[in-house]
Amino acid sequence: MVKFYLLALVVVVILLSIPTTRRVVLDPRSWFRGGADASASMRRAQAQARGIGDAVTSSRNGRELQKLGQTLVIEAPVEQVGPLLTRAMGETAVIDPVAPLPGESLAWTYSGLTETRFAAVADPARGTVFGVVHFEFSMRVPQGASAADQAVDKASAALRAAGVAFHLVARAYEPGPTITADGPRTAVPLP
Repeated sequence: MVKFYLLALVVVVILLSIPTTRRVVLDPRSWFRGGADASASMRRAQAQARGIGDAVTSSRNGRELQKLGQTLVIEAPVEQVGPLLTRAMGETAVIDPVAPLPGESLAWTYSGLTETRFAAVADPARGTVFGVVHFEFSMRVPQGASAADQAVDKASAALRAAGVAFHLVARAYEPGPTITADGPRTAVPLP
């Protein structure tokens, strides 16, 4: 929520930096004196502010999607790393264990504004795949990125301490990153 307020503050500052907007805020009657010319200037200023706001949101969404897409490919069977992952998720203090869905070996959720689901999946070719399998966009912003970042950090530290080999890959979700409408996103299987 703090990020939303910071974004709103940035938009207000940008709007006030535009001379036409500042003139209207300081002297609201100038809106009516300027007639069509002032109206056209105000529309241009609003369009500029919208464009700047969209650019800021797009940049932030890109960073959030990168955090959500972090996926660990662990070179060990899920039976071996399950206790490590369970302990690491417990250390996050914000992610709770839940019953696995079909295809999942272990699962956890983070419940904030929406629900973000993490899972450890047995993969015969790779060992174990761990990461976010489901999240949602709400208010045109991907939710759960900070929990995802924390989960990957804790899991990575636990695996390193136990000497278990792993590497990090970027996971994609459907619908893709260009769709910012509110709604669920589901992980695409790794190639």
